[in-house]
Amino acid sequence: MKLIVMYFVLALACLQTACANQIKSSDESDQSEQDALLLLSLYAWTRGWEMTGQWSSEFNTTITINETAWREDGSFPNRFSILGFNDYENTVYYFTDADSSFNQGKYGKIVYTTPINGQAYYCQVVFDAATLEEAQGSTAVANTDNPKAGGSCGIGTFTTITKVQG
Repeated sequence: MKLIVMYFVLALACLQTACANQIKSSDESDQSEQDALLLLSLYAWTRGWEMTGQWSSEFNTTITINETAWREDGSFPNRFSILGFNDYENTVYYFTDADSSFNQGKYGKIVYTTPINGQAYYCQVVFDAATLEEAQGSTAVANTDNPKAGGSCGIGTFTTITKVQG
Protein backbone atom coordinates (compact mmCIF):
# COMPACT_ATOMS: atom_id res chain seq x y z
CA MET A 1 0.00 0.00 0.00
CA LYS A 2 2.76 2.45 0.92
CA LEU A 3 4.53 1.71 -2.36
CA ILE A 4 1.37 2.58 -4.32
CA VAL A 5 0.98 5.81 -2.35
CA MET A 6 4.63 6.68 -2.98
CA TYR A 7 4.15 6.28 -6.75
CA PHE A 8 1.00 8.41 -6.51
CA VAL A 9 2.92 11.10 -4.61
CA LEU A 10 5.70 11.07 -7.19
CA ALA A 11 3.17 11.40 -10.02
CA LEU A 12 1.53 14.36 -8.29
CA ALA A 13 4.93 15.94 -7.72
CA CYS A 14 5.74 15.60 -11.42
CA LEU A 15 2.44 17.24 -12.36
CA GLN A 16 3.09 20.02 -9.86
CA THR A 17 6.58 20.61 -11.27
CA ALA A 18 5.40 20.56 -14.88
CA CYS A 19 2.93 23.35 -14.13
CA ALA A 20 5.33 25.42 -12.03
CA ASN A 21 6.39 27.73 -14.88
CA GLN A 22 2.91 29.13 -15.42
CA ILE A 23 2.05 32.56 -14.01
CA LYS A 24 -0.31 32.16 -11.07
CA SER A 25 -2.53 34.44 -9.04
CA SER A 26 -1.98 34.64 -5.28
CA ASP A 27 -4.90 32.25 -4.66
CA GLU A 28 -3.38 29.74 -7.05
CA SER A 29 0.02 30.20 -5.38
CA ASP A 30 -1.55 29.54 -1.97
CA GLN A 31 -3.14 26.39 -3.39
CA SER A 32 0.22 25.33 -4.82
CA GLU A 33 1.82 25.73 -1.39
CA GLN A 34 -0.96 23.67 0.19
CA ASP A 35 -0.54 21.01 -2.50
CA ALA A 36 3.21 20.90 -1.85
CA LEU A 37 2.64 20.48 1.90
CA LEU A 38 0.19 17.67 1.21
CA LEU A 39 2.74 15.95 -1.01
CA LEU A 40 5.41 16.29 1.68
CA SER A 41 3.05 14.84 4.28
CA LEU A 42 2.17 11.90 2.03
CA TYR A 43 5.85 11.28 1.36
CA ALA A 44 6.59 11.37 5.11
CA TRP A 45 3.77 8.87 5.66
CA THR A 46 5.29 6.46 3.14
CA ARG A 47 8.63 6.46 4.94
CA GLY A 48 7.22 6.36 8.49
CA TRP A 49 7.29 8.90 11.29
CA GLU A 50 10.82 9.91 12.29
CA MET A 51 9.99 9.87 16.02
CA THR A 52 8.85 6.23 16.08
CA GLY A 53 11.00 4.05 18.31
CA GLN A 54 12.43 3.84 21.80
CA TRP A 55 14.28 6.81 23.26
CA SER A 56 16.19 7.58 26.46
CA SER A 57 15.84 11.04 28.00
CA GLU A 58 18.38 13.14 29.86
CA PHE A 59 16.33 12.36 33.00
CA ASN A 60 17.00 8.60 32.65
CA THR A 61 13.48 7.81 31.50
CA THR A 62 12.50 5.54 28.65
CA ILE A 63 10.19 7.01 26.03
CA THR A 64 8.43 4.75 23.55
CA ILE A 65 6.79 6.47 20.60
CA ASN A 66 4.66 5.20 17.73
CA GLU A 67 1.93 6.70 15.54
CA THR A 68 -0.73 6.24 18.25
CA ALA A 69 1.05 6.54 21.61
CA TRP A 70 3.81 8.43 23.42
CA ARG A 71 4.83 6.60 26.63
CA GLU A 72 7.28 8.00 29.19
CA ASP A 73 8.35 5.57 31.90
CA GLY A 74 10.13 6.67 35.06
CA SER A 75 9.32 8.09 38.48
CA PHE A 76 6.47 10.17 37.02
CA PRO A 77 5.19 8.24 33.99
CA ASN A 78 3.17 9.91 31.27
CA ARG A 79 0.86 8.19 28.82
CA PHE A 80 -0.32 10.16 25.81
CA SER A 81 -2.70 8.97 23.10
CA ILE A 82 -1.54 10.64 19.90
CA LEU A 83 -4.42 12.29 18.07
CA GLY A 84 -2.32 13.64 15.22
CA PHE A 85 1.17 14.67 14.25
CA ASN A 86 2.68 16.85 11.58
CA ASP A 87 6.14 15.67 10.58
CA TYR A 88 6.65 18.80 8.47
CA GLU A 89 5.95 21.20 11.36
CA ASN A 90 7.36 18.81 14.01
CA THR A 91 4.26 18.89 16.20
CA VAL A 92 2.23 16.25 18.02
CA TYR A 93 -1.27 16.66 19.45
CA TYR A 94 -2.28 14.27 22.20
CA PHE A 95 -4.74 13.32 24.93
CA THR A 96 -3.31 12.58 28.39
CA ASP A 97 -4.43 9.13 29.55
CA ALA A 98 -5.84 8.38 33.01
CA ASP A 99 -2.71 6.48 34.10
CA SER A 100 -0.43 9.53 33.62
CA SER A 101 1.19 11.31 36.55
CA PHE A 102 -0.11 14.75 35.56
CA ASN A 103 -2.94 16.43 33.63
CA GLN A 104 -5.08 13.33 33.14
CA GLY A 105 -7.93 13.95 30.71
CA LYS A 106 -6.26 17.04 29.22
CA TYR A 107 -5.04 17.74 25.70
CA GLY A 108 -1.62 18.95 24.69
CA LYS A 109 0.86 19.83 22.01
CA ILE A 110 4.49 18.74 21.75
CA VAL A 111 7.01 20.50 19.54
CA TYR A 112 10.10 18.46 18.64
CA THR A 113 13.23 18.84 16.58
CA THR A 114 14.16 16.64 13.65
CA PRO A 115 16.41 13.84 14.95
CA ILE A 116 20.06 14.27 14.00
CA ASN A 117 22.50 11.43 14.62
CA GLY A 118 19.97 9.72 16.88
CA GLN A 119 19.31 12.75 19.08
CA ALA A 120 16.26 15.02 19.23
CA TYR A 121 14.65 17.52 21.58
CA TYR A 122 11.02 18.00 22.57
CA CYS A 123 8.94 20.56 24.45
CA GLN A 124 5.38 20.31 25.76
CA VAL A 125 4.15 23.76 24.77
CA VAL A 126 0.55 22.92 25.75
CA PHE A 127 -0.24 20.33 28.41
CA ASP A 128 -3.51 21.34 30.07
CA ALA A 129 -5.99 22.24 27.33
CA ALA A 130 -9.62 21.29 27.91
CA THR A 131 -10.17 20.34 24.25
CA LEU A 132 -8.15 19.30 21.22
CA GLU A 133 -9.29 22.48 19.47
CA GLU A 134 -7.86 24.56 22.33
CA ALA A 135 -4.49 22.76 22.04
CA GLN A 136 -4.46 23.21 18.25
CA GLY A 137 -5.42 26.88 18.51
CA SER A 138 -2.82 27.73 21.13
CA THR A 139 -0.32 30.43 20.26
CA ALA A 140 2.31 28.93 22.60
CA VAL A 141 5.59 28.48 20.76
CA ALA A 142 9.01 27.01 21.36
CA ASN A 143 12.39 28.05 19.96
CA THR A 144 13.64 25.03 18.04
CA ASP A 145 16.66 26.97 16.72
CA ASN A 146 18.43 26.67 20.10
CA PRO A 147 16.52 24.10 22.19
CA LYS A 148 18.96 24.22 25.13
CA ALA A 149 18.81 28.00 25.52
CA GLY A 150 17.03 29.30 28.61
CA GLY A 151 13.40 30.04 27.80
CA SER A 152 13.41 28.01 24.57
CA CYS A 153 10.52 25.93 25.98
CA GLY A 154 8.39 28.32 28.00
CA ILE A 155 10.39 29.12 31.14
CA GLY A 156 12.69 26.12 30.71
CA THR A 157 14.48 24.22 27.98
CA PHE A 158 13.66 21.30 25.71
CA THR A 159 14.14 17.73 26.93
CA THR A 160 17.00 15.93 25.18
CA ILE A 161 16.25 12.41 23.95
CA THR A 162 18.55 9.83 22.36
CA LYS A 163 17.28 7.00 20.17
CA VAL A 164 17.85 3.56 21.66
CA GLN A 165 16.14 1.46 18.99
CA GLY A 166 13.56 1.60 16.24
